[in-house]
Amino acid sequence: MHGARRFVADLLRGRRPRSFRADDADAAELRAAITLRAAQPGSATPREEFVSELHRRLAAEPTHQDVRALPRRGPVVDSTRRRLVAAGAGHLHR
Repeated sequence: MHGARRFVADLLRGRRPRSFRADDADAAELRAAITLRAAQPGSATPREEFVSELHRRLAAEPTHQDVRALPRRGPVVDSTRRRLVAAGAGHLHR
């Protein structure tokens, strides 16, 4: 039961809850706590840390222009998948 209390306390303080092995009674308590937390005003607003990290990750990804500058190659063909589909199609039409 200590794990569930710690989980709920972390949740209500806006911290990332630590995981623990929950039994059925804990699971019911946690569902209620999560529902109550989600009902609080402003709960749908992302945390500033999340937004900052998302901006950082997006800035590190190649842009559409970066991708267009890459050398062009022929289409990627999965010959195994193509053979499987062709074999399946041939099998169906027999």
